[in-house]
Amino acid sequence: LALIAKDILEKPIDPQKIACAALYHDVSEVITGDMPSPIKYVSPEIVNMYKALEDSAKETLLSDIPQRLEASYRSFLFLTDEEERYVKAADRLSAYFKCVSELKSANSEFKNAREKILESIKAMQMEEVEIFLSMFEEAVNFDLDALAQGNVK
Repeated sequence: LALIAKDILEKPIDPQKIACAALYHDVSEVITGDMPSPIKYVSPEIVNMYKALEDSAKETLLSDIPQRLEASYRSFLFLTDEEERYVKAADRLSAYFKCVSELKSANSEFKNAREKILESIKAMQMEEVEIFLSMFEEAVNFDLDALAQGNVK
């Protein structure tokens, strides 16, 4: 998404920072555990409290690493709102494609989740996401043989 923003939409974004931040986006869950999205986002008050809890967990983790590494890790754990949007969108796309994969395997339990996640992705109104989906969504439906034979463009 950040590469699309930078190279296609010519936005001033650092794709390497976004990619690295995406690797660490759930690190606070080492301390907090994972809270299901339907609960985490039920109200603005809970969202704010959980964000504060996540930030506190991140600070705790930062206090446990060598001081010389703290600034670098901090830059990947505490993002601007714009950077956070890219990471969140990528996370949702990953969940969406997981649902698509499960549905291909005839696991119908993922049908509602797929629809809700796709709605939440579209609600983000990010041109980068629309471009990404137009370029890559179809490829998710190809089987391994088609991918291996290079029959995918």
